[in-house]
Amino acid sequence: MKQSYGDGMEEDCLIILDGSGSMNEEGKRTAGEYLLRAMAGFIRDYFPGVRCGAYTWGESVAHYGDKSVGDGVKLNAGALTTFVAEHPDTPIILVSDGNFSVHECKALSSLSGIECIRAVMVGADANCPRLQKIIGRGRIFESVDAIECVRHLLMRG
Repeated sequence: MKQSYGDGMEEDCLIILDGSGSMNEEGKRTAGEYLLRAMAGFIRDYFPGVRCGAYTWGESVAHYGDKSVGDGVKLNAGALTTFVAEHPDTPIILVSDGNFSVHECKALSSLSGIECIRAVMVGADANCPRLQKIIGRGRIFESVDAIECVRHLLMRG
């Protein structure tokens, strides 16, 4: 059965998979895709009224489409910040290893003030301090806690 990740119309929760080149290392891309599918399935099964949208982020932010995200690309930090700004108050989960350049970190720093965004770290070399600086303390989850991240985000307030 094909997994449905939303139709882009008024989605209630967005999961964004980092499509950068560092995600190609050590099986992180496969792990990230698994986490995306697991979280989307959990939302579908336990939050039936919540419409989940799945996206990949690289040069732009685009619908995931239930297929591999490819070989990795150079990230466009502005594309992610614009996408987040276009979805105010929508819960967003970023699945990433956090291995961003200094330039990307500066461009992404505006995300730290957004209460409805969380991150799930992927990989043994995930850069937790960098993700905390970008997303904010208390909003970063280990891969094993991905479902808790969903619960935490959707049951807030």
